[in-house]
Formats: sequence, C-alpha cells, structure tokens
Amino acid sequence: MFLTETPDGIVLEDIMFYAMPLGWLGQLLNTLLIHHKLERIFDTRRDYLDSQWGLNR
Repeated sequence: MFLTETPDGIVLEDIMFYAMPLGWLGQLLNTLLIHHKLERIFDTRRDYLDSQWGLNR
C-alpha cells in the first residue's frame, strides 16, 4: 500500500500480484472463484473509505 500526498488530499494505491498454482486448474479456479472474491474485498474497502471520509474519484 502506498500513500501519496497531493494538493487535493491523499491517494491510496495498492499493487497486488498473485499467481495461481496448478496450471489450467488454477486458472479455472481463479476465473470461477478467486478473482471475484478479490474484487469484493477491494470494493468493500473502497466503500468503507468512502463512507468514512469520502473519495475523490
């Protein structure tokens, strides 16, 4: 996680790398399960930050 101060406030930036094991089976599991769960995690955090402090999108 990186925080950068700007004239308009602070920018929060996440950089995430992950790789699924198990070749094609891992890719299938990622497509069916993992990818959407990760999106929900970051959506939940975005919504929380927005509710607490407001976001400048």
